Amino acid sequence: MHRILVDERKWLGDARFLHALNFCMLLPGPEAQQMATYIGWLMHGVRGALIAGMLFILPGFIAMMVLSWVYALYGDVPVVTALFFGLSRASPSV
Repeated sequence: MHRILVDERKWLGDARFLHALNFCMLLPGPEAQQMATYIGWLMHGVRGALIAGMLFILPGFIAMMVLSWVYALYGDVPVVTALFFGLSRASPSV
């Protein structure tokens, strides 16, 4: 993030980025999401913060919804069962 935001795009100065990073490190939760939301807010106000925050979590949300949909519809198919077993960390039930 630092390379892109400070060096390449020059949206922030180095001191401002480090100050924001230090503040985000104090808050609970993922720092990268908080930084993205802060940069969105800094550049475009509340609307920018909401859009940046949503675009940060949207891919993971969509992936979880697709996996849930596949499991709900095809959970009994052996290939899908094997796929989800490979994704899980649990041992097989005997």
